[in-house]
Amino acid sequence: MPPKIKSPCPPMRHFIKEWMEFRDINQAELARLVRTSPQSISRILSGDQEYTRGSLEAIAIALNCKPADLLNRSPTEEPEGFSLLDLDVKDRETIQSLIDALAAKTKASENPPLAESVRAREPGSRRKKSD
Repeated sequence: MPPKIKSPCPPMRHFIKEWMEFRDINQAELARLVRTSPQSISRILSGDQEYTRGSLEAIAIALNCKPADLLNRSPTEEPEGFSLLDLDVKDRETIQSLIDALAAKTKASENPPLAESVRAREPGSRRKKSD
């Protein structure tokens, strides 16, 4: 078996340990939840073992966060922005329905129904005279 080539780049910074402390989960418990060994978790935390996409996703599930959270922010930091993609499908559909209803109402108030606007322009239409 050929020797493993080590990356010349230092391991990427992650916030796994901070998320573990935030969720009050130790290495042994995280290893049990992720179905790996405590030694593997220890090596990931120390940077001696690179994490994989699969391990990062499993750790994120165990720590009740997103994989991107483990790489981008401490759990005590507020996430930047908000995305509708963060919501479940039912909530997104509800919000979309509300947006559509508001848009329709706004459009209706800006543009009166065609029949009313045509009647107002008809010659001989009855209009109140201003005194």
